Amino acid sequence: MKYTTTFTAAAIFATSASAAAIAVSNAANIASTTPLAALNPRSASEPLVIIGRPAPLLLIACADPKFLGLCESLPAVELECFNLPEYFRNTITAVDTRIGPKGGVQTCTLYSELGGGGKSQAFTNTRVDDLRPFGMDDVAKSYMCEQEWFELPSGEK
Repeated sequence: MKYTTTFTAAAIFATSASAAAIAVSNAANIASTTPLAALNPRSASEPLVIIGRPAPLLLIACADPKFLGLCESLPAVELECFNLPEYFRNTITAVDTRIGPKGGVQTCTLYSELGGGGKSQAFTNTRVDDLRPFGMDDVAKSYMCEQEWFELPSGEK
């Protein structure tokens, strides 16, 4: 009797394992033939907004006018001051603060001293090809960004 019980359990295990192997191999074929558009209908250029987490802030800065020379995409956190990397201090000549999610306006402030001190100039949702007219050419050592949100006109998403 013990032999029969063991044999029956082994047969059920073998049958289940075969069915699982078939299910897994079929699932792989289905996943590889499913077009990506069917998995995510969102356009690749449409910004992804995650409720409950702030959207990323970003300052683009370049060492030469008209966004030439060394350029950096500098990440930011809402109202937190960041010191520029040592090699990039006192070299910024162009900035772009238009990088932000739909429905918000981004403002980044450049500071002439580390930690957000000294002379400052704020730039709101703009691209500035040359900081010389603002007196901020080659003087920035730190920056801070923030966002303001506004309601979209009805019907827009």
